[in-house]
Amino acid sequence: QALAYGFKGELIQRDPFLMIQSMDTVLCASGTATLMVGICRKPMVIMYKMNAFTAFFAKRLVKHIPYFGMVNLILNEEAVPERFQEKASVEEMTQLLLNIIHNVNDQRTTILQKLDVLKEKLGGNSVSDLDGRPMGGNSGGDGIKNLANAIEKFILKK
Repeated sequence: QALAYGFKGELIQRDPFLMIQSMDTVLCASGTATLMVGICRKPMVIMYKMNAFTAFFAKRLVKHIPYFGMVNLILNEEAVPERFQEKASVEEMTQLLLNIIHNVNDQRTTILQKLDVLKEKLGGNSVSDLDGRPMGGNSGGDGIKNLANAIEKFILKK
């Protein structure tokens, strides 16, 4: 369906950081991937869909948490658009992505500025090797270790 909206896609299965570096804008499933994409300073839309039964209970258990994307949780605002369950429709995701791609109402610019704040909150220069440059080797192991260290530093600051 995405092709009907004028998107061209490519399935890439490589080192996550190398994949992220090749993107301009990312549709991202919720989880640590959102943090990786954010640190690499790539505008994104976050979506999450799960079994309806599980979602019913999840909404009630975590209703005090306003966001589910790690980027938005850390920044304590919806810095990047996120949609859950029925709100994560193909049409909605497509429109959100197009708004970012075409910088409607300066959305792309605003997201990039907020991702700069994210990087700073996670230790600034200590995660500089995650900002879109290759990290050496094919596995990205150093990048993953640095990401884990940055998250640990952030959590310990709180």
